[in-house]
Amino acid sequence: MTLSYEGTARLPKTADFTWKHEYSAILSYIQTHISTVSLSELARRFHYSEKQISRIVRTCTGEAISDLLTRLRMERARGLLRQGELSMDELALASGYSTVNSFYRAFKAYYGCPPKAYIHQEGRLRKL
Repeated sequence: MTLSYEGTARLPKTADFTWKHEYSAILSYIQTHISTVSLSELARRFHYSEKQISRIVRTCTGEAISDLLTRLRMERARGLLRQGELSMDELALASGYSTVNSFYRAFKAYYGCPPKAYIHQEGRLRKL
C-alpha cells in the first residue's frame, strides 16, 4: 500500500518507514525550487549530509534524486513548452538548465525527440 505525495511521488507505507515532517519539507522545497535546487543545497538547508538526503529522497519517492530532479524538470519543461509563451533560452532556464544545448540534450534523452518535434507530434495526436 502506498500514499500519494502531491500526485507525483509514491510513498511507501511499511513497518520500517517512519515519515518525518522534514521529509515533506524536503520534497516541497524540491518541487518549489526545481529550476535551481541541487543536492548540496538541500543538504545545507536541511542539515543532513548529501548521502542522507539521497537516501531520504529514494526512500520517499522510489527514485534517485537525479532521476527525480530530471523527471520534475522535464514535466515542468513540457508544461511550459505547451504554453508556448517562452523562448527556448527562457524555457531552458525555467526548467533548471543553464544552456539551451544542455536543455535540448536532456529533453531529447527523456522524451526521445527535441522540444519542437515533441510539440509538433503532440499537436498531431490531439487532432486524431
